[in-house]
Amino acid sequence: MRFELRYSFQHSPDRVLELIASRAFLDAYAVGSRDEHVFLEGGLREGIPFRRYRVVSASRLPAPIARVIGMERFFYELEETFDAVRRQSTWHIIPPKLADRVYIVGTSHYSPGDTPDRCDRRTEVEVRITFPIEMIGTQIEKLIAQEIRGSYEQESAFASRLLAGAG
Repeated sequence: MRFELRYSFQHSPDRVLELIASRAFLDAYAVGSRDEHVFLEGGLREGIPFRRYRVVSASRLPAPIARVIGMERFFYELEETFDAVRRQSTWHIIPPKLADRVYIVGTSHYSPGDTPDRCDRRTEVEVRITFPIEMIGTQIEKLIAQEIRGSYEQESAFASRLLAGAG
């Protein structure tokens, strides 16, 4: 399953990416997020800024799916890289279980909006779950897509509030 998310911000693309890529943003976001976010590591890898953190979803999975995948809530590690020159971030999810059956990646592009003080973020997401029973894989893909959409909504609203306070 592929889908796209779009959000606009009241600051330049460079400022929005700088904010979202910062450790301070992740730490502040974690305090008010419905999900748990724990920073694991970050820095430069081959000259490219990256961070890795663990996410534990606040939402419980439906019982039949929880039995199949062996967890009551989605939890995973997310590794993200940031490219200020290309104005993009790329991430992938590293699941603790069923890694051979789960492929979840995303790329966000930060581009100028309709005025110099606006930024449009377009995020392309791919979620691919393979299970012997296709219907279960499709249901899990839909749940993960819903989680990603909700997380991006919450993160975008939080970033907008911080940017508004930044002046």
